[in-house]
Amino acid sequence: MQGTLLLATIAGWIALVCVLVTGPRTIAWLRRLCPERIDVASPRLRELHGAKAGTPTLGGVLFVAASLLATAAVGGLFEPAVLLVALAMVAFGLVGAWDDVLKIRRGRGVTPRGKLLAQFAVAVPLACGWLCLAPQTANAAATVVLASMGTVWLVGMVNAVNVTDGLDGLAAGCGLVAAVILAIVVAVAPQRVIGGSPESAVALAVMLIALAGGLAGFLRFNLHPAQVFMGNAGAAALGAVLAMSSLVSGQALALLLAGGVFVVEAASVLVQVTVYKLTGRRVLRCAPLHHHFQFGGWKEPVIVRRFFVLALVGGLAALTSAALRGQTGTHPANFADDAIAAPSDSRAVERVTQDARPRQVLR
Repeated sequence: MQGTLLLATIAGWIALVCVLVTGPRTIAWLRRLCPERIDVASPRLRELHGAKAGTPTLGGVLFVAASLLATAAVGGLFEPAVLLVALAMVAFGLVGAWDDVLKIRRGRGVTPRGKLLAQFAVAVPLACGWLCLAPQTANAAATVVLASMGTVWLVGMVNAVNVTDGLDGLAAGCGLVAAVILAIVVAVAPQRVIGGSPESAVALAVMLIALAGGLAGFLRFNLHPAQVFMGNAGAAALGAVLAMSSLVSGQALALLLAGGVFVVEAASVLVQVTVYKLTGRRVLRCAPLHHHFQFGGWKEPVIVRRFFVLALVGGLAALTSAALRGQTGTHPANFADDAIAAPSDSRAVERVTQDARPRQVLR
C-alpha cells in the first residue's frame, strides 16, 4: 500500500507540473489555431456565454498527454489493463478532436448520429478487449451480454462527461474527484482488477492519480474565467478513461456514485428531451441541469462550487459502498457491480466454492 501511494504521488506531481509548465505556451498556440465558436440556438445562452467566444478549445490535450507521460515515467503504462485504459483515452479523444476540428473549420461539428456511430465503433473493440483480458465467461450468451453492457457503459459515460462540460471548470473538477475516488477504491480492492496481480492494481491507481494531477493543473487555466476549454476531445478522453478504469477494476458502482454529477447531468438531458417530445413541455428551463440553474439567475462560479460539493458527496458514498462491500458479500450493491465485473471474478467464485467444501473435523 505504501509503495502504491509513493508511485501514485510521484505520477500525480509529474502530471501536475507538466500541465503547469506547458500550459501557457500550449494555450497561446491553441488560441491561434482553435478558437471556440459559441453557436447555440438559445438567445439566453448566447447572452450568458457570448463573452467566451474566441477562448481556445482542445485544451484536453494538456491533461491527456501529461497523465500518459506520468504513468509511463513510473513504469505502469504497459500493464495490460492500464494499456487498455490508455487506448480508450486516446481513441475516444481522437473522436472528440475530430468533432472539435470540424466545428472550428466549418462552423459545425459531426452530426449527433455520426458522432454516436463513431463512438460505438470505438467502444465495441474496447469492450471486446476488456473481455479478452478477463478470464473466460461461462458461455457465449454471457459474453455477448457483457460486451454489450461494456459498450453502452463506455459510450454513456463519454457523453455524460461531454454534456457536463458546459461551465468553466465543472467537468474537470468533477472528473478529478472521480479519478481520486476510483484510485482509492482500486488500491484497497486490488483483487478485483483484471489480471488479479498487485502490479495491475498499482499501475491502474497510478494512472488515475496521474489523471487527477493533470486535471488539477488544467483547472489552473480552466476555472472561471477560463483561459482554455478541454473541448470534446478532452471530455471524451476523460469519460473514456474513467469508464474503462471502472470496467477493468470491477468498480462500476464506485464510478456511478463518484461520477454522480455526470450521471445526473446526462439524465437531465434525457428527461428533458423525452418529456418534450411526448408532451411538448419542458421539465427544466434549459438542459443540461447546470443551464437550468443559470437561467434561474445563479452565477457560474456558484453553480460550479455547489456541483463540486455534490461530487464530493458522491465520492464519499462510493467509498462507503466499497467499505461495506469489503465487509460483507451480501451487500445489495454487489449485484449492480458484479454485472459489470463478472469476468474478473472467476477466482473469487473458485475460492468461495473451495471454502464451501466439507472439512474433516479433528477430534
